[in-house]
Amino acid sequence: MIVDDQEVVRRGLGLMLELAGGFAVVAEAPDAATALTLVRTGRGGGPVRPQVALLDARMPRMSGMELIPLLRAEVTDLTILVVSTFDDDDVVLGSLRAGADGFFLKDASPDELRDGIHQALAGRTVIDPRVGSQVVSALAQRAEPRGTRDDELIEALTHREREVTAMVAEGLSNRVIARRLQLREGTVKNHVSAALRKSGAQSRTELAVWWRDG
Repeated sequence: MIVDDQEVVRRGLGLMLELAGGFAVVAEAPDAATALTLVRTGRGGGPVRPQVALLDARMPRMSGMELIPLLRAEVTDLTILVVSTFDDDDVVLGSLRAGADGFFLKDASPDELRDGIHQALAGRTVIDPRVGSQVVSALAQRAEPRGTRDDELIEALTHREREVTAMVAEGLSNRVIARRLQLREGTVKNHVSAALRKSGAQSRTELAVWWRDG
């Protein structure tokens, strides 16, 4: 499903994905309200159940970032990527903190977008390489001095919390972590929440940076 307030962008992204191969656009929406209607009730043919949603970051009335948790509440296994013309830190970090599985600029190539979607479907968080380094830099700056991974903070984590945190740092989703560790997804979520609290990180992305920079 593609959600963007510009029809030319929706059509362009859909064509890119179809040309890249392996994808079919099952729904388009010009705004968040329409997207929610499609996944809740549909339009005559029942609710739409996409595997992947591409969202514009900035739309009238409700942004893509605000839409992310609402879509997840309706389609729990949905993979969500934000595709935007804006690459400033607030947009990129805001998207990831809202729960996006990835972020790409709208001028990404069909191959880049295709590969990014496949990686996100495999449980990894993917970021357009053109903005990836600035995201890490921004997080590192915002995390100081709280972001220092010292011995006391590490000791505060249980063995399982360390395992889960290391996997979060690899970019894996709770679903994939649960499968690898043979745990319930809710249990993994609790471990992530504990690690966030103990480390002082404000998001999964900050937690990953904190762990990798230690």
